Amino acid sequence: DGYAQMEAWIREFPEQGLWVPGGLTELPRVETRSVVLAGMGGSAVGGDLVQALFEPDLAVPFRVHRDYGLPPLPEGTLAVVVSYSGNTEETLSAFAEARKRGLPVIAASSGGRLREEARRAGVPWFALPEGYAPRATLGYMLALLTHLLTRLKVLSPEAPERLQEAFRWLSGQEGAMTREDALPRELAEKYYLRLPLLYASRRFFPVVERWRAQLNENAKTLAHTAALPEMNHNEIAGLHHPHRVLVAAWATFLHFPEDPPRLEARIRHTAELIYEDVLGWNVIRPEGPTPEARFLWALWVGDWTSLYLARAYEEDPVAIPRITELKTRLAQEGPA
Repeated sequence: DGYAQMEAWIREFPEQGLWVPGGLTELPRVETRSVVLAGMGGSAVGGDLVQALFEPDLAVPFRVHRDYGLPPLPEGTLAVVVSYSGNTEETLSAFAEARKRGLPVIAASSGGRLREEARRAGVPWFALPEGYAPRATLGYMLALLTHLLTRLKVLSPEAPERLQEAFRWLSGQEGAMTREDALPRELAEKYYLRLPLLYASRRFFPVVERWRAQLNENAKTLAHTAALPEMNHNEIAGLHHPHRVLVAAWATFLHFPEDPPRLEARIRHTAELIYEDVLGWNVIRPEGPTPEARFLWALWVGDWTSLYLARAYEEDPVAIPRITELKTRLAQEGPA
């Protein structure tokens, strides 16, 4: 049963975050002036989220690359190449390009060609737990990247401990996610047969992007995202037509205490200005005792919402037939 499987994986999120990857102490010491994480989909989202969560603490520039090859990079860049399956063609292309340029590389996967290529090249490789859908390994991804970046002195030594403390707090919040009046159930009702419009600040935009991806893959539904304050300079004007689409749209604003103070007023006025065009709107203020706890709480709300919406649509939240079929068709055309 796909629903039961995805529910079990979502419940496991706090436990995943306590994982400590093996092999950290064997990492060679490298002078890291910037970091690029190459990956796609669920294998890349951990990079976006670590960047958002630890933005004030990063000692060097950090970016996520979702494409073939690699972009122009400054000297001294470390490439972290992540593919849960180990067979993602865009990520394998990035690995090959990093090797071609002579960049220091660290790889992570559950196996596949990436493991083989890393071992052949003598590149450090981290094993991710097997048997999951890539999007269901977010806790492992956050743990891996936090420990790895700390080891490389890109993050402070306290970062993994702060994150683990937040995950331990989150494990006590399952009732708030699953009881009959839980926020994720309420959101799933609001989004059912409607178009979710998801907004957050520039820094925390990766959180609503994770929500969008989970709604896409788990509930097989379209969702739209945009960042504040940028959307106040363009999209706010466009939330007027086509009427028959917007009349079935629900806007959710995610507002963190760590957001710029001015964002409070921007959200309030934006909601008032679009009120007559959309079906409705709400503001979610993440809960938790620390910035890390609030961040994880917001992510978990999105995961549970996507699960409940999958049930409402009677969709299997594990199966992704179109993505699978696309990969099959591309494979039939030969290697990238």
